[in-house]
Amino acid sequence: YASANSARIFWPVAAGMVDAYLAAALLLRARTRRKPARSPAASVALSCGVLLALLVTGELVSRAVIGKWWYLQYRPDPELYWYNRPDLRDHTDATDPAPRTTNALGFRMTREVETPRPENEYRIFTMGDSSAFGLGVRDDETFPAVMERHLAVRADRPVMSINTACPGHTSAQGRVLLDRHGEDMDPDLLVWAYNNDPCLDTAMDRDRVASSAAVRAVQRVLYRSDLYLLFRRVVLDLVYAGRLEHYRARYPERQQDWVRRIPFEDYEAYLEGFVRTADELGAQVLFVRMPLNRPLCEAKPIFLTSFDDGYRDHLSEFCESRGIACADLE
Repeated sequence: YASANSARIFWPVAAGMVDAYLAAALLLRARTRRKPARSPAASVALSCGVLLALLVTGELVSRAVIGKWWYLQYRPDPELYWYNRPDLRDHTDATDPAPRTTNALGFRMTREVETPRPENEYRIFTMGDSSAFGLGVRDDETFPAVMERHLAVRADRPVMSINTACPGHTSAQGRVLLDRHGEDMDPDLLVWAYNNDPCLDTAMDRDRVASSAAVRAVQRVLYRSDLYLLFRRVVLDLVYAGRLEHYRARYPERQQDWVRRIPFEDYEAYLEGFVRTADELGAQVLFVRMPLNRPLCEAKPIFLTSFDDGYRDHLSEFCESRGIACADLE
């Protein structure tokens, strides 16, 4: 759904839809000359039917093209900004050669999550970024999957580890995922494993999501359409084309005008919120202090400026002051 790809898919599909609509209009016009004229209501209904058929066809063609040439792990989401595409099966692409599987909810799992939870099952609900998702490793090598196997041999009941992590996410997206699925998943343990909150970007995560609940509800419907997502990207490119030099001047690579994806005060609030939600769900909490991605920082030193150890130190102090478990993987 990047700019270049969207344009290469959308414009040919749109041109085909326009051509098909004009051809249909000419055929209908030719037929009406040989038969009695339709009522205005019938003409409108017929035109709307043709237009709907073309939109459905355009949607199917868009999905087919994306599936053949541009099928990636991620899909835009109005509240998560992006998320794992559901129902991947041993998926590989240029972003990661390791096979990845997701269930119907986009969780990195090889099985579906039964709801309501079986009475005797112990459930772990993991939220995190690429490290928790397991970027670069197979499905059975992610740490949530390994955790499930280790606990399964020690526990006296079945264990399910639910991996909701997605590369690039912060605790802002974790909050959304927990609100969406926490109650249905009914976890015994919430695992928080984020490392991207202090990263620098051109906007804070909270500013990327529509503030109106009504707008978000409409977006949730529209975002199911690939044709709409392509159209949206093309329109935004046209709108912002005139502002490109402004953005280049304001947000140079030195990042002097960039902001933390999660401001520190929001970070504090998210930690408190996770604990409060866990209490409401009757679940325990495990915070994971994730290690820095040093290979990435060595390859691109600019990423090192995206981290602030104050966040990670605050996490350790927060857990210690409240007697909450914290696994320091550093």
